[in-house]
Amino acid sequence: MEEFELISKIIQSALTSIAIVISGIWAYFKFLRGRMYKPRIEVSVECKRHFSQDKMHLHIITTLVNKGLSKVDIDIDSSAMRLSELANNNSTKEFLQATPVKWSLIGTYTIFEQHGWIEPDEKIQDHMMIECKATNPIIKIECFLLAKKQQWYSSCVSA
Repeated sequence: MEEFELISKIIQSALTSIAIVISGIWAYFKFLRGRMYKPRIEVSVECKRHFSQDKMHLHIITTLVNKGLSKVDIDIDSSAMRLSELANNNSTKEFLQATPVKWSLIGTYTIFEQHGWIEPDEKIQDHMMIECKATNPIIKIECFLLAKKQQWYSSCVSA
């Protein structure tokens, strides 16, 4: 009977050790090596147009949502919004083949100057009003957000 108890204690000790090692490996891959705490940012850009006489005002709303489980520090000096207008394309081709259009840069602007970071499950917005000529029919807005060697991008075209 004593031998049986000794063997069962040895087996129990071995199984407990194996369970601890397997738990450690699982925790390593789940939290440290896995994507659990990787930055997960969603960037979106929206543009609303307001007209007055011969001027057009663009109300640009840039939204960040942190879907991850860790705080993300925003690199304000490297994050920017770029506005471009459709370049004059005097093409005489018909629409027989798809060709990319050319864009002419209007300007580059800083974004999220008041925000140094974004917390987990937080949503922040940056509003900007830009005055343009009313003759700018199509505007492209691109948003570049940088944080710790990662970059997120979003764009929209407003017509």
